[in-house]
Amino acid sequence: MQNDRALRVELIQETGRPVALHQRYEALAAGVNYAKSRQNGVDFNVGLTLGRRDFVGVAPLQADPRQDEFWQVGVKFRNRNMEFFGDNPTFGCDYVRNYSNLDLYVFDSFDCSFGVKF
Repeated sequence: MQNDRALRVELIQETGRPVALHQRYEALAAGVNYAKSRQNGVDFNVGLTLGRRDFVGVAPLQADPRQDEFWQVGVKFRNRNMEFFGDNPTFGCDYVRNYSNLDLYVFDSFDCSFGVKF
């Protein structure tokens, strides 16, 4: 097997339509992802996404509709030589930074996951 590489660029349009009007939004984001598979059986992904969400309604006790800008960076690893319940496990971490015109929604998030399919 050779060392395979892939570069993906994406534009993302998303519409959120929950029941509460102030939680509805239109989002637009752009992302880039680099993936590499190595001869030793290790797959590696790293990605970056930048985006914006414009909310439709005004939240209770707020004067203006919410507007968020965010960026996210993530990495994911998979070892094809390792099996767990018949699948190759994955391990990944994501960091998200969200800016908002409403202080309640300004946050940083760091999440890691371990995944297998049964």
